[in-house]
Amino acid sequence: MKFVSQRLTDFQRFETLAEAKGILQNRRGDLQKPVTCNWALEFWFRGKMRYPELSVPRFDTPQDWSFELQEAALFIRCDMALEAGDETHSFLRISCTLRPLNLGMFMRLQAIQLAAHKTQKRFQAGCEHYINLALALP
Repeated sequence: MKFVSQRLTDFQRFETLAEAKGILQNRRGDLQKPVTCNWALEFWFRGKMRYPELSVPRFDTPQDWSFELQEAALFIRCDMALEAGDETHSFLRISCTLRPLNLGMFMRLQAIQLAAHKTQKRFQAGCEHYINLALALP
């Protein structure tokens, strides 16, 4: 857990890896030190300059933390918690909240949600079909 925690909080390494993948970024404003948990970035992605603002509002323990990301059209909050199961299992619970900030992004999220719902319905119908076939066997 300590290894994962160190990797998740090493902001300089995160920025170095992003630059290695070709994402150009500059810190903006008075957020110049990597020790802060709030910073704004600017980078090129798909031919456009993006200006997301990233913050870590909660980092209680390495097992429970969250972050927020805001771009021009979308606000994202992601909460992650590592939960203990039985002696041999643990579970990573991830919940994300997407809040569109304009109509275009709202329509895009609705389209993604509808496509996911249709895929889930098709999968469920296929499973029911094979279950009915299996039950019909002598």
